[in-house]
Amino acid sequence: MSAAFATPYAGTWYPGSASRLEQLLEELIETSEQRIGAPVLPGALAVQEGAIVAAAALVGVAAPPALAVALVRRAREVLFSLPGLVAWQRAELRARMREIGLEFSGIAANLWGEKLINTDDPSKYIQEFRRNAEFAADLGIPAVRVDTVQPPTILREIDARTAEERVVRAWQACCGIAAEYGLDVVWEFEPGFAFNKPSEIVRIHDAVNRDNFGLLYDTCHGQMVAVVGARQEGEKEVLGSQLEFLEMIDGRIRHVHVIDSDNTCHKDAAGNDETSAHPPFGLGVLDFDTLFPALLKTARLKHGWITIDLCFWPDAWEATASCKQRVDELVRRYAS
Repeated sequence: MSAAFATPYAGTWYPGSASRLEQLLEELIETSEQRIGAPVLPGALAVQEGAIVAAAALVGVAAPPALAVALVRRAREVLFSLPGLVAWQRAELRARMREIGLEFSGIAANLWGEKLINTDDPSKYIQEFRRNAEFAADLGIPAVRVDTVQPPTILREIDARTAEERVVRAWQACCGIAAEYGLDVVWEFEPGFAFNKPSEIVRIHDAVNRDNFGLLYDTCHGQMVAVVGARQEGEKEVLGSQLEFLEMIDGRIRHVHVIDSDNTCHKDAAGNDETSAHPPFGLGVLDFDTLFPALLKTARLKHGWITIDLCFWPDAWEATASCKQRVDELVRRYAS
Protein backbone atom coordinates (compact mmCIF):
# COMPACT_ATOMS: atom_id res chain seq x y z
CA MET A 1 0.00 0.00 0.00
CA SER A 2 1.47 3.33 -1.00
CA ALA A 3 -0.98 6.12 -0.17
CA ALA A 4 0.66 8.72 2.08
CA PHE A 5 -1.04 10.14 5.12
CA ALA A 6 -0.14 11.77 8.44
CA THR A 7 -0.71 10.15 11.79
CA PRO A 8 0.36 10.95 15.35
CA TYR A 9 3.08 8.62 16.55
CA ALA A 10 4.70 8.89 19.98
CA GLY A 11 3.29 12.33 20.57
CA THR A 12 4.48 13.84 17.27
CA TRP A 13 3.08 14.00 13.74
CA TYR A 14 4.82 11.45 11.61
CA PRO A 15 4.21 11.86 7.87
CA GLY A 16 4.60 8.53 6.16
CA SER A 17 3.00 5.72 4.22
CA ALA A 18 0.51 3.16 5.46
CA SER A 19 3.14 0.47 5.11
CA ARG A 20 5.48 2.46 7.35
CA LEU A 21 2.76 2.85 10.00
CA GLU A 22 2.06 -0.85 9.73
CA GLN A 23 5.69 -1.57 10.39
CA LEU A 24 5.65 0.68 13.45
CA LEU A 25 2.54 -1.04 14.82
CA GLU A 26 3.77 -4.60 14.27
CA GLU A 27 5.62 -4.67 17.59
CA LEU A 28 2.46 -3.60 19.41
CA ILE A 29 0.26 -6.00 17.48
CA GLU A 30 2.23 -9.11 18.35
CA THR A 31 2.19 -8.47 22.07
CA SER A 32 -1.41 -7.25 22.26
CA GLU A 33 -2.78 -10.28 20.38
CA GLN A 34 -0.96 -12.64 22.71
CA ARG A 35 -2.51 -11.05 25.80
CA ILE A 36 -6.17 -11.20 24.77
CA GLY A 37 -8.37 -14.30 24.57
CA ALA A 38 -8.88 -13.93 20.84
CA PRO A 39 -9.14 -17.65 19.95
CA VAL A 40 -12.69 -17.69 21.35
CA LEU A 41 -13.98 -16.28 18.05
CA PRO A 42 -13.15 -17.65 14.58
CA GLY A 43 -10.26 -15.60 13.26
CA ALA A 44 -10.39 -13.55 16.47
CA LEU A 45 -12.56 -11.13 14.54
CA ALA A 46 -12.93 -7.70 16.20
CA VAL A 47 -10.90 -8.84 19.21
CA GLN A 48 -7.53 -8.40 17.51
CA GLU A 49 -8.58 -5.10 15.95
CA GLY A 50 -9.65 -3.80 19.36
CA ALA A 51 -6.34 -4.89 20.83
CA ILE A 52 -4.40 -3.10 18.10
CA VAL A 53 -6.31 0.16 18.54
CA ALA A 54 -5.89 -0.01 22.32
CA ALA A 55 -2.18 -0.72 22.05
CA ALA A 56 -1.66 2.03 19.49
CA ALA A 57 -3.34 4.54 21.81
CA LEU A 58 -0.71 3.83 24.45
CA VAL A 59 1.94 5.30 22.16
CA GLY A 60 -0.17 8.18 20.85
CA VAL A 61 -1.50 6.70 17.60
CA ALA A 62 -5.09 7.79 17.02
CA ALA A 63 -7.82 5.17 16.65
CA PRO A 64 -8.90 5.81 13.01
CA PRO A 65 -5.49 5.26 11.36
CA ALA A 66 -4.65 2.44 13.74
CA LEU A 67 -7.92 0.68 12.89
CA ALA A 68 -7.39 1.30 9.18
CA VAL A 69 -3.99 -0.32 9.31
CA ALA A 70 -5.33 -3.20 11.38
CA LEU A 71 -8.08 -3.90 8.85
CA VAL A 72 -5.75 -3.62 5.87
CA ARG A 73 -3.32 -5.94 7.56
CA ARG A 74 -6.12 -8.40 8.33
CA ALA A 75 -8.10 -8.10 5.11
CA ARG A 76 -7.03 -11.43 3.67
CA GLU A 77 -7.36 -13.19 7.02
CA VAL A 78 -10.83 -11.73 7.58
CA LEU A 79 -11.98 -12.89 4.16
CA PHE A 80 -10.96 -16.41 5.04
CA SER A 81 -12.34 -16.17 8.58
CA LEU A 82 -15.85 -14.99 7.68
CA PRO A 83 -16.92 -18.45 6.47
CA GLY A 84 -15.55 -19.78 9.74
CA LEU A 85 -17.62 -17.27 11.69
CA VAL A 86 -20.75 -18.24 9.76
CA ALA A 87 -20.09 -21.94 10.34
CA TRP A 88 -19.52 -21.26 14.04
CA GLN A 89 -22.83 -19.40 14.34
CA ARG A 90 -24.69 -22.17 12.54
CA ALA A 91 -23.08 -24.85 14.67
CA GLU A 92 -24.16 -22.92 17.77
CA LEU A 93 -27.74 -22.72 16.47
CA ARG A 94 -27.82 -26.41 15.59
CA ALA A 95 -26.52 -27.31 19.03
CA ARG A 96 -29.07 -25.05 20.70
CA MET A 97 -31.92 -26.60 18.72
CA ARG A 98 -30.76 -30.07 19.69
CA GLU A 99 -30.45 -29.00 23.32
CA ILE A 100 -34.11 -27.94 23.50
CA GLY A 101 -35.33 -30.96 21.56
CA LEU A 102 -36.21 -29.28 18.26
CA GLU A 103 -35.33 -30.07 14.65
CA PHE A 104 -35.96 -28.60 11.21
CA SER A 105 -38.17 -30.55 8.79
CA GLY A 106 -37.07 -28.54 5.77
CA ILE A 107 -36.26 -25.08 4.50
CA ALA A 108 -38.25 -22.99 2.03
CA ALA A 109 -35.42 -21.61 -0.07
CA ASN A 110 -35.64 -17.86 -0.57
CA LEU A 111 -35.64 -17.91 -4.37
CA TRP A 112 -38.55 -15.56 -4.98
CA GLY A 113 -36.34 -12.66 -5.95
CA GLU A 114 -34.87 -14.62 -8.86
CA LYS A 115 -36.15 -15.38 -12.36
CA LEU A 116 -36.70 -18.96 -13.46
CA ILE A 117 -39.26 -19.20 -16.24
CA ASN A 118 -38.68 -15.97 -18.16
CA THR A 119 -34.91 -16.24 -18.50
CA ASP A 120 -32.45 -18.39 -20.43
CA ASP A 121 -29.90 -17.92 -17.66
CA PRO A 122 -30.96 -19.40 -14.29
CA SER A 123 -27.49 -18.95 -12.80
CA LYS A 124 -28.66 -16.47 -10.14
CA TYR A 125 -31.50 -18.80 -9.14
CA ILE A 126 -29.07 -21.72 -8.92
CA GLN A 127 -26.50 -19.66 -7.01
CA GLU A 128 -29.13 -18.67 -4.47
CA PHE A 129 -30.21 -22.29 -4.22
CA ARG A 130 -26.64 -23.29 -3.38
CA ARG A 131 -26.55 -20.75 -0.55
CA ASN A 132 -29.73 -22.24 0.87
CA ALA A 133 -28.41 -25.79 0.45
CA GLU A 134 -25.24 -24.91 2.35
CA PHE A 135 -27.32 -23.39 5.12
CA ALA A 136 -29.53 -26.49 5.25
CA ALA A 137 -26.54 -28.81 5.46
CA ASP A 138 -24.97 -26.77 8.28
CA LEU A 139 -28.22 -26.86 10.27
CA GLY A 140 -29.00 -30.53 9.63
CA ILE A 141 -32.07 -29.69 7.53
CA PRO A 142 -32.86 -32.68 5.29
CA ALA A 143 -34.77 -31.04 2.43
CA VAL A 144 -34.88 -27.81 0.44
CA ARG A 145 -38.29 -26.69 -0.81
CA VAL A 146 -38.59 -25.08 -4.23
CA ASP A 147 -41.38 -23.74 -6.40
CA THR A 148 -41.59 -22.23 -9.87
CA VAL A 149 -41.20 -18.72 -8.39
CA GLN A 150 -43.41 -16.92 -10.91
CA PRO A 151 -47.22 -16.75 -11.10
CA PRO A 152 -49.33 -18.77 -13.54
CA THR A 153 -49.84 -15.66 -15.66
CA ILE A 154 -46.17 -15.86 -16.76
CA LEU A 155 -47.32 -18.55 -19.19
CA ARG A 156 -49.10 -15.83 -21.14
CA GLU A 157 -45.65 -14.45 -21.99
CA ILE A 158 -43.55 -17.60 -22.29
CA ASP A 159 -44.33 -20.69 -24.35
CA ALA A 160 -45.33 -23.48 -21.96
CA ARG A 161 -42.91 -26.00 -23.44
CA THR A 162 -40.00 -23.57 -23.19
CA ALA A 163 -41.02 -22.74 -19.63
CA GLU A 164 -41.12 -26.40 -18.62
CA GLU A 165 -37.71 -27.06 -20.12
CA ARG A 166 -36.21 -24.14 -18.21
CA VAL A 167 -37.70 -25.32 -14.93
CA VAL A 168 -36.54 -28.89 -15.46
CA ARG A 169 -32.96 -27.91 -16.34
CA ALA A 170 -32.66 -25.56 -13.37
CA TRP A 171 -34.03 -28.12 -10.94
CA GLN A 172 -31.74 -30.82 -12.28
CA ALA A 173 -28.83 -28.51 -11.52
CA CYS A 174 -30.25 -27.83 -8.05
CA CYS A 175 -30.59 -31.55 -7.40
CA GLY A 176 -26.92 -31.98 -8.27
CA ILE A 177 -25.99 -29.33 -5.72
CA ALA A 178 -28.29 -30.83 -3.09
CA ALA A 179 -26.76 -34.26 -3.67
CA GLU A 180 -23.35 -32.85 -2.73
CA TYR A 181 -24.78 -32.15 0.72
CA GLY A 182 -26.95 -35.25 1.03
CA LEU A 183 -30.18 -33.25 0.71
CA ASP A 184 -33.51 -33.77 -1.01
CA VAL A 185 -35.20 -31.19 -3.22
CA VAL A 186 -38.99 -31.04 -2.87
CA TRP A 187 -41.33 -29.11 -5.14
CA GLU A 188 -44.35 -27.53 -3.49
CA PHE A 189 -46.84 -26.99 -6.30
CA GLU A 190 -49.67 -24.58 -5.56
CA PRO A 191 -52.22 -22.27 -7.21
CA GLY A 192 -50.02 -19.19 -6.86
CA PHE A 193 -47.20 -20.46 -9.06
CA ALA A 194 -46.94 -21.66 -12.65
CA PHE A 195 -47.57 -25.32 -13.50
CA ASN A 196 -50.43 -26.07 -11.15
CA LYS A 197 -52.35 -28.65 -13.18
CA PRO A 198 -52.16 -32.32 -12.18
CA SER A 199 -50.72 -33.50 -15.51
CA GLU A 200 -48.12 -30.71 -15.50
CA ILE A 201 -47.01 -31.68 -12.02
CA VAL A 202 -46.51 -35.31 -13.00
CA ARG A 203 -44.75 -34.40 -16.25
CA ILE A 204 -42.27 -31.98 -14.70
CA HIS A 205 -41.53 -34.26 -11.76
CA ASP A 206 -40.77 -37.16 -14.08
CA ALA A 207 -38.68 -35.00 -16.42
CA VAL A 208 -36.40 -33.86 -13.57
CA ASN A 209 -35.79 -37.56 -12.92
CA ARG A 210 -33.35 -37.33 -10.03
CA ASP A 211 -33.18 -39.69 -7.06
CA ASN A 212 -33.24 -36.83 -4.57
CA PHE A 213 -36.16 -34.97 -6.17
CA GLY A 214 -39.79 -35.32 -5.16
CA LEU A 215 -43.05 -33.55 -4.49
CA LEU A 216 -44.03 -31.68 -1.37
CA TYR A 217 -47.71 -32.49 -0.97
CA ASP A 218 -49.74 -29.89 0.91
CA THR A 219 -53.30 -31.12 1.50
CA CYS A 220 -54.74 -27.62 1.03
CA HIS A 221 -52.80 -27.04 -2.20
CA GLY A 222 -53.75 -30.52 -3.35
CA GLN A 223 -57.41 -29.60 -2.99
CA MET A 224 -57.08 -26.25 -4.72
CA VAL A 225 -54.94 -27.56 -7.58
CA ALA A 226 -56.57 -30.89 -8.33
CA VAL A 227 -60.21 -30.46 -7.27
CA VAL A 228 -60.91 -26.71 -7.52
CA GLY A 229 -58.46 -25.89 -10.31
CA ALA A 230 -57.65 -22.48 -8.82
CA ARG A 231 -55.61 -20.08 -10.95
CA GLN A 232 -55.01 -22.54 -13.76
CA GLU A 233 -54.24 -20.90 -17.09
CA GLY A 234 -56.32 -21.91 -20.10
CA GLU A 235 -58.64 -24.88 -19.86
CA LYS A 236 -59.12 -26.13 -16.33
CA GLU A 237 -57.92 -29.59 -15.38
CA VAL A 238 -59.72 -30.92 -12.31
CA LEU A 239 -60.29 -34.33 -10.78
CA GLY A 240 -63.06 -35.78 -8.68
CA SER A 241 -61.09 -35.82 -5.45
CA GLN A 242 -57.64 -35.65 -3.93
CA LEU A 243 -57.69 -39.44 -3.73
CA GLU A 244 -57.67 -39.54 -7.53
CA PHE A 245 -54.80 -37.09 -7.61
CA LEU A 246 -52.84 -39.14 -5.08
CA GLU A 247 -53.16 -42.14 -7.36
CA MET A 248 -51.67 -40.08 -10.19
CA ILE A 249 -48.61 -39.09 -8.16
CA ASP A 250 -48.16 -42.38 -6.31
CA GLY A 251 -44.55 -42.81 -5.18
CA ARG A 252 -43.52 -39.24 -5.99
CA ILE A 253 -44.21 -37.53 -2.64
CA ARG A 254 -41.15 -36.88 -0.43
CA HIS A 255 -42.55 -34.35 2.03
CA VAL A 256 -46.00 -33.73 3.52
CA HIS A 257 -47.82 -30.63 4.77
CA VAL A 258 -51.26 -31.09 6.30
CA ILE A 259 -53.97 -28.49 6.89
CA ASP A 260 -57.61 -28.01 5.96
CA SER A 261 -59.07 -26.27 2.88
CA ASP A 262 -62.26 -24.31 2.45
CA ASN A 263 -61.91 -24.30 -1.36
CA THR A 264 -60.82 -20.66 -1.40
CA CYS A 265 -57.61 -18.75 -1.98
CA HIS A 266 -55.89 -16.24 0.22
CA LYS A 267 -56.35 -12.76 -1.24
CA ASP A 268 -53.58 -10.32 -2.03
CA ALA A 269 -53.68 -6.63 -1.11
CA ALA A 270 -55.84 -5.89 -4.17
CA GLY A 271 -58.35 -8.60 -3.31
CA ASN A 272 -57.21 -11.03 -5.99
CA ASP A 273 -56.68 -14.76 -5.48
CA GLU A 274 -53.08 -15.50 -4.51
CA THR A 275 -52.66 -19.03 -3.24
CA SER A 276 -54.43 -21.54 -0.96
CA ALA A 277 -55.96 -20.13 2.22
CA HIS A 278 -54.79 -22.80 4.75
CA PRO A 279 -57.54 -22.65 7.41
CA PRO A 280 -57.00 -24.72 10.59
CA PHE A 281 -58.47 -28.21 10.90
CA GLY A 282 -62.23 -28.15 11.22
CA LEU A 283 -62.70 -24.87 9.36
CA GLY A 284 -62.64 -26.49 5.94
CA VAL A 285 -64.12 -29.36 3.95
CA LEU A 286 -61.42 -32.02 3.97
CA ASP A 287 -62.09 -35.49 5.38
CA PHE A 288 -58.77 -36.37 6.94
CA ASP A 289 -59.92 -39.77 8.12
CA THR A 290 -60.02 -40.69 4.44
CA LEU A 291 -57.31 -38.41 3.07
CA PHE A 292 -54.57 -38.89 5.66
CA PRO A 293 -54.16 -42.67 5.39
CA ALA A 294 -54.28 -42.46 1.59
CA LEU A 295 -51.57 -39.79 1.68
CA LEU A 296 -49.31 -41.89 3.88
CA LYS A 297 -49.78 -44.88 1.60
CA THR A 298 -48.86 -42.84 -1.46
CA ALA A 299 -45.90 -40.95 0.00
CA ARG A 300 -42.32 -42.19 0.11
CA LEU A 301 -41.09 -40.31 3.14
CA LYS A 302 -37.46 -40.68 4.20
CA HIS A 303 -38.22 -39.20 7.61
CA GLY A 304 -41.06 -39.05 10.12
CA TRP A 305 -42.15 -35.46 9.53
CA ILE A 306 -45.81 -34.50 9.22
CA THR A 307 -45.70 -30.71 8.94
CA ILE A 308 -48.56 -28.36 9.84
CA ASP A 309 -48.88 -25.51 7.33
CA LEU A 310 -50.82 -22.43 8.43
CA CYS A 311 -49.40 -20.15 5.74
CA PHE A 312 -51.28 -16.82 5.55
CA TRP A 313 -53.64 -17.73 8.38
CA PRO A 314 -53.90 -14.53 10.47
CA ASP A 315 -53.87 -16.24 13.89
CA ALA A 316 -51.49 -19.06 13.08
CA TRP A 317 -49.80 -19.15 16.49
CA GLU A 318 -53.11 -19.40 18.34
CA ALA A 319 -54.26 -22.16 15.99
CA THR A 320 -51.08 -24.22 16.24
CA ALA A 321 -51.91 -26.05 19.49
CA SER A 322 -55.27 -27.40 18.28
CA CYS A 323 -53.76 -28.31 14.90
CA LYS A 324 -50.97 -30.21 16.63
CA GLN A 325 -53.54 -32.13 18.66
CA ARG A 326 -55.40 -33.08 15.49
CA VAL A 327 -52.24 -34.26 13.76
CA ASP A 328 -51.21 -36.27 16.81
CA GLU A 329 -54.62 -37.94 16.73
CA LEU A 330 -54.26 -38.77 13.01
CA VAL A 331 -50.78 -40.15 13.52
CA ARG A 332 -51.90 -42.36 16.42
CA ARG A 333 -54.81 -43.63 14.40
CA TYR A 334 -53.21 -44.19 11.00
CA ALA A 335 -49.42 -44.07 11.29
CA SER A 336 -48.65 -46.13 14.37
